[in-house]
Amino acid sequence: MAGGCRLLWEFLVELLDSPAAADVIRWEHKPDLKFRVVDPGRLAERWGREKGKAGMTYEKLSRALRYYYRTQIVAKVRGQRLTYRSYHSRHSLVAMTSC
Repeated sequence: MAGGCRLLWEFLVELLDSPAAADVIRWEHKPDLKFRVVDPGRLAERWGREKGKAGMTYEKLSRALRYYYRTQIVAKVRGQRLTYRSYHSRHSLVAMTSC
């Protein structure tokens, strides 16, 4: 899917649920919805392909993650590099989707 209404959190959850993506992003503690970005460059590259934006970098992708901090979708885990926690289960996030 290039461009469109695909949201970053949907993409992240899809990757987190895929064992083949564990070298890019993985659950650190799934019951607590805590996950870690293992390879930020490759994650950004995949997101760029998904959105049809060849110049995507982790810096740009992280702007969207910071937006999620403000909207209480995702929080940075203090003291743990590239580690985040979702405030919502996949089911509740799907219910919030507006596209």
